[in-house]
Amino acid sequence: MLWRGLLYGMVDGALLSSFPWLVAWRAFDGESSSFARRVAISLLALGSALLVTSAYHCGYRDSRGPKLAQANLGNAIASLPTLLSLNPVASPIAHAILHVTAVTHNPQSDLFLPPHAPGAARSAATEEVPLLTPAPVIEFPLRGTWRVLQPPGHAPHAFDFVGVDRDGEYSSRGWLAYLLTSSAADWYGWSEPVYAPFDGAVVGARDGWPDREAVTLVLDAIRLYVFRPKIRDGDIRPLAGNHVMI
Repeated sequence: MLWRGLLYGMVDGALLSSFPWLVAWRAFDGESSSFARRVAISLLALGSALLVTSAYHCGYRDSRGPKLAQANLGNAIASLPTLLSLNPVASPIAHAILHVTAVTHNPQSDLFLPPHAPGAARSAATEEVPLLTPAPVIEFPLRGTWRVLQPPGHAPHAFDFVGVDRDGEYSSRGWLAYLLTSSAADWYGWSEPVYAPFDGAVVGARDGWPDREAVTLVLDAIRLYVFRPKIRDGDIRPLAGNHVMI
């Protein structure tokens, strides 16, 4: 908790958020600038922070690909305290809170925590367990092209399936969908049919649940970190009453 949560989070926030902001703020004399100029400097600092974040995470093989967008989204949220308060200490505190949350809820995460040695994060999951009966054949429940993600805060064997187009984009609105509120219909996985992964009997069904009309990833991420139930020592009882969001 002390190293991977607090100390690593503070250093991460200082390098990825506060340092780019200080460089932009000092270079363009933000102290004596007008309000409009300060806003422009803050936007430039945010862009610089995302550029540094991308360069930093590309140095780790397990942080490339789809995880790079998640890392940039997380750093953009954690950079807001410094951009809004003009205090370089605010973002390291926010980063430390994010890392402590990741250590507490999902210590096997390799997105907001230092990368693990190959296979170390999943050592418990790869232990051989003797089977008394043959394992059932479970088919993929979707059709088309999908990407499998495991954002921070997920249980070790919980995954998200996200529909993508030929270019690997999640939404028809491109990168704007990550920053702005977008219609659920803009996401390629929306309204796609879900198939039974194996044979079985339907014992119950309900209809009439309201559809989700819009998606705002920033607010969703805040809800994830603030309101997610806490799991300790493998005890899954805090998940009781949780819901699956499609």
